[in-house]
Parts: sequence; C-alpha cells; structure tokens
Amino acid sequence: MSTSESFQVVFAQQIAWAKTGDPEFPYSAVVDGRKYKLRVNDFPEEHMYTLLIDDQRSLDFTSWPPAWTGK
Repeated sequence: MSTSESFQVVFAQQIAWAKTGDPEFPYSAVVDGRKYKLRVNDFPEEHMYTLLIDDQRSLDFTSWPPAWTGK
C-alpha cells in the first residue's frame, strides 16, 4: 500500500475521537485495538495535526476528515 493509499484508508475510517484534556494531544481513539492520538502542531508553519498510531508518527494533515467525529 502506498503512502497516499494509506492516507486515504485512514481518512475514510469512521473514527469517533474522544477529548483528552491534554492541549498537545487533544484527541484519542482506539481503532481495531490500536491507540490513535492526534497532536496539534505549530500551524501554519507545520501541518495542523499529526496522527500517532501506537505512539508512532503516522501522518501529518491539516483538513479534518469528514468521516471523523468528535472535533
């Protein structure tokens, strides 16, 4: 699977994010038994968000995917 294909797969998933209360990592979710976290970056110098899966940096993005809820 290419990087762009993996982005498309993740962005198409129905993910219900929960607020964490942590300003650096404000949202988390469990997807297929894996821990997802969103980090807020130094926008606009960087992408707005970084997705971490099991504490590993997975992808950077700015636009919130429509399939995701909880924002």
